[in-house]
Amino acid sequence: MAIRPFQVSRSSSVRPWSQRLGLALGSVAVTAATLGLGNPALAGDPFRSSNPMPIGAKTEAAFKAMFQESNYAKAADLLEEAQVSEANEPLIYPMLALLAQYEKDYAAMQGYATQTREAATAIQDSQPLRSNLYSAVAEFVEGAYILSDEGDGPVRGLGKALGKLRSFNASMAAARKIDKDDPELNLLEGFTDMYASAYLPLTSTDAAVEKLQKAGPSYLANWLTGLGYRILDKHDKGIAAVEAGLAAQPNHAEMHYLKAQLEMQKAKKDASRLTVAQKHFDLALAQSEVLPKRLVGQILRERCINQEKLDGQERSCTGFMKQAIRDSGDSPWGPAVLPQL
Repeated sequence: MAIRPFQVSRSSSVRPWSQRLGLALGSVAVTAATLGLGNPALAGDPFRSSNPMPIGAKTEAAFKAMFQESNYAKAADLLEEAQVSEANEPLIYPMLALLAQYEKDYAAMQGYATQTREAATAIQDSQPLRSNLYSAVAEFVEGAYILSDEGDGPVRGLGKALGKLRSFNASMAAARKIDKDDPELNLLEGFTDMYASAYLPLTSTDAAVEKLQKAGPSYLANWLTGLGYRILDKHDKGIAAVEAGLAAQPNHAEMHYLKAQLEMQKAKKDASRLTVAQKHFDLALAQSEVLPKRLVGQILRERCINQEKLDGQERSCTGFMKQAIRDSGDSPWGPAVLPQL
């Protein structure tokens, strides 16, 4: 799965529908699965204000570090501890799968999908809603592996991936029967519907947004809405969603990254947007030491392209990305000192 969610564009629409669906499945898999799932109820369930569901304290802390603070390094340490003390918590494994995706370790993703499914089965009697949700997540992560270069690839693996999509839909339908208004369910379902609306004309974007509006926590719902609107080339709506998210999470690195991308797209018609985009690229890169190094490299590359448009001076933007990755050495996190444009 070489395509990350915020790198997909409507240019994919020139491909046959089957390839578009395969790319949609691959790109949404880990992000929808991991960003949409977490139930830190021991200290406050971020999705449900009433009837919270149980989760381990270490897993909760890892979830907050990753998705509220954009601190992947801290989250990785906490997940290592959670695997020892809270091994039966299914949320651990999708988050580990996301970290593996950033490292392009697709074989590890497959293993985490299996562990997610096992943990989901273990809570089937006590937490049937979460059990079905995490069963769906396992299918998506496996679909991502199948479509990756280490799996069957996007062409040979499409049939298998579509089978995973059917299993995903079955598990989601089972969760919907338990509580169709559950905020966590609406977050995952709204986001996947948003992606599908970019590739399948029968899927309603408005219905997807409606589900995300019933989802929680709000900063995640806003981020995912912004990602969806970016794919749909609805940049004004995407910017509005991201700005609402930044109002609650002003230091969220990846939300600044998404804001920069949306402003860059707007700059095609209004060049003044390039300056705004550059500001948000810089804000995203301010946290380079705690972000995955490949993400840092990608942000740096796009910032370089934006700078080229600002001053008309050509640069080796791919070279800057590679240098940032090299400068991280064996560390999975970005370098403290970034290459100068």
